[in-house]
Amino acid sequence: MVENNMIRLMGLVDFGKSFQNEAELTDKQKQLDVDKDGEIEGSDLAKLRKDETHGGDHEVSMAQGLLDDIIRSATELKAKMGEGEKDIPAWIQDHISQAQNFINQASTNYHEYQAPAPEAPMPPVAEKAPEGWEGTVKAMKDEPGIDNPWALAHWMKNKGYKSHKGQ
Repeated sequence: MVENNMIRLMGLVDFGKSFQNEAELTDKQKQLDVDKDGEIEGSDLAKLRKDETHGGDHEVSMAQGLLDDIIRSATELKAKMGEGEKDIPAWIQDHISQAQNFINQASTNYHEYQAPAPEAPMPPVAEKAPEGWEGTVKAMKDEPGIDNPWALAHWMKNKGYKSHKGQ
């Protein structure tokens, strides 16, 4: 499988040609330029081969590469536009607006796909009934639906309830 993919990739490159800069590379050739130096070298293909031999998904590395490309293209476009006010074709304005919207949505909602952080363990709490509520707590311990009678007693006292059980 790896060899077939390498042969397929090698079909994209004229190994006899020297590229003067990244602009001369086609989109598919840019994918082969792993170190993004504008040249497709044996080290680039070795890195691709290493990635392929490890198998599995490479979604994060792919996304990182795409984000690097977005940053590079946005920086280049910003430089081309310059600082002075001028008319920008509507289709370019639309593309910039959509790209900004999509990236903002992905950034804002990425936390939904991350594993939640482990909760910190609760510090130990003394199991002590509020003053005058000892009998109520003792009675609540026998109730199957009450798992923390001390906390419930403190909550009830803070809400203004009165204990009706004697000690």
